[in-house]
Amino acid sequence: MNPFKELNASLGGDWEETNTIVRLFFESAQEQLNNLNQALAQEDREQIAYAAHQFAGASGTCGLTELSGLLRELEHAAPQADWPQLAQQLNRIRDGVTAIRSQWDASQSNNAPT
Repeated sequence: MNPFKELNASLGGDWEETNTIVRLFFESAQEQLNNLNQALAQEDREQIAYAAHQFAGASGTCGLTELSGLLRELEHAAPQADWPQLAQQLNRIRDGVTAIRSQWDASQSNNAPT
């Protein structure tokens, strides 16, 4: 099942509320990606783990389990992984957010997530 439909079902079928939550998620996602980029640039392992943990929770709450899984991987890798590996994981997360955003935007042209 589509995570947007699952979220909508958990909200009693209220597409307006679903839209609000998804919009807030994407605003937060951009902020969290910025935090992760900054922490990576500063080579701050603790901040990478913390930001990944927060972002994973928000993703999971919205039913975005694949994205949440990628973020949990980053969170657990942060203490010991080498910097190129962490950068690669962050790129996968960015790509995941972009794909989710594209899916959401496409669903909006149909007036309800598919």
